[in-house]
Amino acid sequence: MSHPPILHTTDLSIGYAGPPAHTVARGLQLHLHAGELVALLGPNGAGKSTLIRTLAGMQPPLAGTVQLDGVDLTTLPARERARRLSVVLTERPAVEQLRVRDLVALGRHPYTDWFGNLNAADHAMIEQSLAAVAALEFADRPFHTLSDGERQRVLIARALAQEPRLLILDEPTAFLDLPRRVSILHLLRRLAHRTQRAILLSTHDLELALHTADLLWLLDEDGTLHTGAPEDLVLAGTLAQVFARDGVVFDTQSGSFRSPASSHSTAHLHAPDVPAMWRIWTERALQRGGVQVVAAQTPAAWQITLGPSDIAPDAIVWWVQPTAAPSPTPPPPPEQHTSLYALVRHVTGQAA
Repeated sequence: MSHPPILHTTDLSIGYAGPPAHTVARGLQLHLHAGELVALLGPNGAGKSTLIRTLAGMQPPLAGTVQLDGVDLTTLPARERARRLSVVLTERPAVEQLRVRDLVALGRHPYTDWFGNLNAADHAMIEQSLAAVAALEFADRPFHTLSDGERQRVLIARALAQEPRLLILDEPTAFLDLPRRVSILHLLRRLAHRTQRAILLSTHDLELALHTADLLWLLDEDGTLHTGAPEDLVLAGTLAQVFARDGVVFDTQSGSFRSPASSHSTAHLHAPDVPAMWRIWTERALQRGGVQVVAAQTPAAWQITLGPSDIAPDAIVWWVQPTAAPSPTPPPPPEQHTSLYALVRHVTGQAA
């Protein structure tokens, strides 16, 4: 038997009452269950932050309701709401001089007395929250001495210390480099699955969200919200459609986004005796250079073949030559390249 959702909206309209009034989206019927990691995506200006703030109770809905465990969010007292819902925002808190452990302890505020005294259960939850994000090793350091990735882990630990049923994060990877973005998204996925919390995050990391989220909420510029597993939205063409207005092409074969090609050259690509990843990355490099890889039966300007090097058997090389055209003059012999950089420059006419 399925369990009721932790977060549920009914005919939700979001936006600003004004003046002037502005509705971002209306009639939203959303469900978020325990153990789910949901990524909210959409073009800039579509209203992702407005939706996040409304679901977190930070601004009122224009119409409809947001329910948390079956209770209207607007009717929950602040203390009870903080026990069920925690929020990590993009803005950095002004807590630079606090020790990490003391900062995480702030998450116990909904459970302490008027004086903020911590009991044994509070201290245990603080340690458990630090351990959940692998932050125990720097728990006694001042917050300002941490790297951006470490800071984000600590802010998530503070949110976990509230013992929430629902965790909402607005752009949690905004200040992080790629390895730290991957680390944080996988951390959130583990937390959702292992602790059976519902976790909602907004992000611009489109490809990373495709690989980590259980569900996508895809907010279009016209206020339409598409929901589904990443693969459902890819196969339906929804993902490509929503971001096409920004001049971004979604490649359904590779599952990646790219800019439209500035050139329209074509190539046949043969890689019979090399690992599949070599073909995949060769095709990506060619696409970035504006060269489309086409099927063997389709005419193409270039013939590119991957194979082991004669000189270094453990290495891979690329042979490239123009496709033979009906002519009494034979095509030139293939040229060999040892890097994709050189190959792409060759077929795009940039080689010296």
